[in-house]
Amino acid sequence: MTITRPTYQKKRWKNRFDKVITKLACRIKKNYPTVISSLERIRELHEMRKYCKKLRYLLELLPIDEKDNDIDKDKVFKMIDELGEIQDMLGTIHDYDTCIAYIKNKNGRDVYGVIELLYNYRQKKYDRFVKYCKADLSNSNDKPFLNMMNIG
Repeated sequence: MTITRPTYQKKRWKNRFDKVITKLACRIKKNYPTVISSLERIRELHEMRKYCKKLRYLLELLPIDEKDNDIDKDKVFKMIDELGEIQDMLGTIHDYDTCIAYIKNKNGRDVYGVIELLYNYRQKKYDRFVKYCKADLSNSNDKPFLNMMNIG
C-alpha cells in the first residue's frame, strides 16, 4: 500500500491539530480549579480566557464537510459557542480588572467609591462564571466542552 503525499500531509496536519487542541484543553483543565476557587486569581483568569480563545479559534478552523463522519459537527458547533460564552465572561471580568488597576495606578485611591463599585460588578460577573461552570452537567448536552473536560 502506497501512501500518497496528500494523504500523508492530511494525516500530519490532523496529528498536529489534535496535539495543539489537547495541549490547550489540558491547560484549561489545569487552570480550572485555581480560577474557580478564588476570584483574586487575576492572571490565571486571563490566561484561561486566552486558552479558551485559542481553542475556539482552532475549532472554528476545523474543516468540517458533509462527508466527514469522524466529527460530530453539532458537538463541535456547541463547543465553539460554549467557548465563546466562557471567553466573553472571562473577558468582562478582565475588563473590570483592567479598569480597577488603571484607576488605582492613576489616582492611588478610591475616588467616589468607583473602585468598590467596579469590584462589586466584577464579583457578580465572577459569580456568574462560577455558576455557569458548576452547573449540573451530568444530564446535559448543552455544554459539551465542560462535559468533555469533566469540569463542573
